[in-house]
Amino acid sequence: MAARRGPHVISLHDPNPPLLGRAPGPAAAAAPAPGPAAHPAFAAIEQRLVDRDLDIQELLVDNQRFAATHVALQKQLISAQHELRAVSVAATRARLEREGEVHALAEQAAHIEAEARAVAAARADVDQVHADIQVLAAARSELVNRLQGLREELALKKVEASKTGAVRAQIETMRREIQKGRYRCWFN
Repeated sequence: MAARRGPHVISLHDPNPPLLGRAPGPAAAAAPAPGPAAHPAFAAIEQRLVDRDLDIQELLVDNQRFAATHVALQKQLISAQHELRAVSVAATRARLEREGEVHALAEQAAHIEAEARAVAAARADVDQVHADIQVLAAARSELVNRLQGLREELALKKVEASKTGAVRAQIETMRREIQKGRYRCWFN
């Protein structure tokens, strides 16, 4: 957040940064303090202030480093979130494409299965037709045999019928002769 507000008031490269509005630089250390500054307690307090100033400077450097790290991490986080969204969109697209392919394959499989069932039904019909053909072929063979037998019988009957014509003629001739004989018997 420090990077958004601008640079810090205290320069990190300043060897003697100001402490609470006063600067304990070399000029202040070179000039002897008036009066009670020579007392050892003041020197200890001054040393503590210098040490504290060094600690603050180190903390400021650490803080700036952490702020820079924080900004870099935020950028990385935003970049990672962007990449995650892109990967999520790509994964969603891939999943939808896969689902579409699976759906198309399922439809194709259902179509093939329906065709297979139709082929199986047609095969059953063909098998039934073959069985019917065999039955009809056997019946035809039997009928052909019977027809042959009937033709032979017809030929015999025709032969017999041709013979009956001669017999009829003979019978007719005999009948006429018998009639002539009757007429003769009655008229004689």
